[in-house]
Amino acid sequence: TVTFSCDSGYELQGSAFRSCQTTQQWTGSQPFCIMKICPPLHAPDHGSVSGGNSYGDVVTYSCETGYDMLGTPSRTCQDSQQWSGNQPYCLRVQCPTLSAISDGQMSGDNFFGDRTTFVCNTGYELSGSPSRTCEADGSWTGTQAACNRKQCPDLFPPPHGNVTGQTFYGDTAIYTCSDGYELTGITARICQADQQWSGTEPVCQSKEQSQCPQLTVPAHGSANGGIYYGDTAAYSCDPGYELVGSSIRTCQADGQWGGMQPTCNKMQCLPLQAPANGSITGGNFYGDQVIYSCDSGFDLVGTPIRICEDNQQWSGTQPSCTRICCDNSISIPNGSVSFLPDSCHGGVAGFSCQQGFYLQGSNLAICNNSGLWAGQLPSCERVCCGVPGTIRDGVHNSTGLCYGDVTTYSCIPGFLLKGNATVLCDDVGYWGKAPYCERTKN
Repeated sequence: TVTFSCDSGYELQGSAFRSCQTTQQWTGSQPFCIMKICPPLHAPDHGSVSGGNSYGDVVTYSCETGYDMLGTPSRTCQDSQQWSGNQPYCLRVQCPTLSAISDGQMSGDNFFGDRTTFVCNTGYELSGSPSRTCEADGSWTGTQAACNRKQCPDLFPPPHGNVTGQTFYGDTAIYTCSDGYELTGITARICQADQQWSGTEPVCQSKEQSQCPQLTVPAHGSANGGIYYGDTAAYSCDPGYELVGSSIRTCQADGQWGGMQPTCNKMQCLPLQAPANGSITGGNFYGDQVIYSCDSGFDLVGTPIRICEDNQQWSGTQPSCTRICCDNSISIPNGSVSFLPDSCHGGVAGFSCQQGFYLQGSNLAICNNSGLWAGQLPSCERVCCGVPGTIRDGVHNSTGLCYGDVTTYSCIPGFLLKGNATVLCDDVGYWGKAPYCERTKN
């Protein structure tokens, strides 16, 4: 009797023993060694895997840009038909935490692709980058932001008077007059967040002149001019407001102002219409914002926010809501894909395999709100039957072990084959009924 064995990494196909018979013939048929195969490996999330899965093959893992690998970057198919090491992971790159800014706020996370935005408190202005993005190498774009206190322009003293105080946001400037003069107007002005001084510049008038009452400044407007006989006062409104009433008034001999006290009314834009399959929220007065949003399953194309401007026109253009759709060209080898009712949001992709193949994975995928098919696409794997059975006093030879492959049987001398000489691996993973060998009659 001769015993057959295979080298490491190979396994024997056929009988491991053959005996020399009295006929000077060996029993059975010549076995052969085939290379061992390890199970296929899957790529980690946000990564890929390359390489074969036969004995001795080395598989290499890699991660997408912005992700670092945790674990072994390569694995080897071993004699045990198991892979060396463990499955690695791809972790999103994290940038160092940014320092908080004084007199302001920052918002945002610190992982790859995240953006941190800096905003200063009222009365402060930003220097440096208004936003910074975490990059793939773990560093931030831009430069460190800082909030600096705003400064108003220098004030000049009125004739026959003086002004004192600092010029930064929140500071107060105090006006005084020389002896023999009195202050007409406000005595103090404050540096505001828009880097303008509150109120209007006062004047120093001789105490001997007659005067009109102090000017009443309309809300959201300004008034400039003297308050003595013959002086004129000019009124104006802030951007986004329109003047209603007299724009010019004159101090009359009776100590009263001519004309009518004006007001500043907020301008109004025409109402906006919601896009099809969407909605809007917000008012339509100057400075109001209208925010557009789309119904579930639709994506906004265009400007999401429009602002009523001081020309009574809306900024930007009307956006639209388009239906979110997934890729309708997806396919799986040895299978087919059908869509119900279509490949857009909420639609279902159904997968099926050709005869002789079975589905590995889910048979359905749903198009989600991001325009992507949920889950991982399945694959069609070939149905296999395993090793065919042996027959007593006979031998067999197989073209393979999977669907469509054929095993051929024959008997040793002195025996006659009963049944079909060939059997087929069918589409459900079974070999046809094997024949048997019957001793011939002399």
